[in-house]
Amino acid sequence: MENIKNISNNREESYSEETAKAIDKKAEGHEISYAVMRYENKKKSKFIAYLLWLFLGFFGGHRVYLRYYRTALIFPAVLLFLYLLGGIDITLMEQTNEPGKFRLFEISGEWSWFVVIMWLADAFLIPLMVRVINNELIEELTTK
Repeated sequence: MENIKNISNNREESYSEETAKAIDKKAEGHEISYAVMRYENKKKSKFIAYLLWLFLGFFGGHRVYLRYYRTALIFPAVLLFLYLLGGIDITLMEQTNEPGKFRLFEISGEWSWFVVIMWLADAFLIPLMVRVINNELIEELTTK
């Protein structure tokens, strides 16, 4: 029993005090180490969310990772809508005037600022989204 207490005390340092209190409040004895292990395996990472935002953000990839499926559809839907209206031009893998150089991805046009603002706004929302999804995970693990 002493080893379990030590494990839970060491784990409390790796995540917020709020998280540790919620897990400690609901689980007792050996169940705490199980709950902590499940949390550590299922929690979402800000780092991975930001990587997905950087590379797949215009298509909502970071929101899919964070289980915001409905709002993840907004990004490609807005891109498609603006593209069909002629408000933006999307270029994938275009060769530039300089030999041997390519543009991987470019959005241009009169409505491109709207797409970029949506993408940049999510940079500030990612920490909140990660916190919300991880708190929901804590509730799920501690109510079972």
